[in-house]
Amino acid sequence: YSSSSNANTVTSELRNKVQGLNLMYLLVSNRLSDFHCQVELLTGSEISSSFVQFALNLERELMVGSYGRIRSGAAALPDPLYSTFMEQLIDTVRESIADSIEVSYKNMSLSSASSMLLFAKEKSNDNFLSWLEENRGDWIVEGERVLFAGSEGGVKKEDIPALKVISQVLGYAEELERII
Repeated sequence: YSSSSNANTVTSELRNKVQGLNLMYLLVSNRLSDFHCQVELLTGSEISSSFVQFALNLERELMVGSYGRIRSGAAALPDPLYSTFMEQLIDTVRESIADSIEVSYKNMSLSSASSMLLFAKEKSNDNFLSWLEENRGDWIVEGERVLFAGSEGGVKKEDIPALKVISQVLGYAEELERII
């Protein structure tokens, strides 16, 4: 009987690990509706597993914009398999922050930009400059300042498709009403 119990425990742990990895994949892919649908299908014991809790905590941090906590959360991985997803998630977060920075600022100190983009303090400027070459060819480094080429125009009110967004939100509201 005890070997059967041990087999069930191992199977349950593997199932929780796979479900946690699937949730991480959905987060990295920015498929948040699928993420939440998968969470709804989990049982209480599955949700309480460390693998699933890790993904749930990351999603919470993403939703409130606590990107620094996401970076620090990489140190507490429940399993080494999660490291690949964490690297991809941090890259996704960097891109999102970079899009906001170039619209919000005309220029910024190199160290501030590096810090905002979640690069670790040690050798952060070197890592930042490497990332910059690969991902943001239109940003210009002059001495200790970064100039954002996209900041001159920024996002204008006319660039936001308000009617399209309103139409989508109303469509979602109608669908929710039908479900309820």
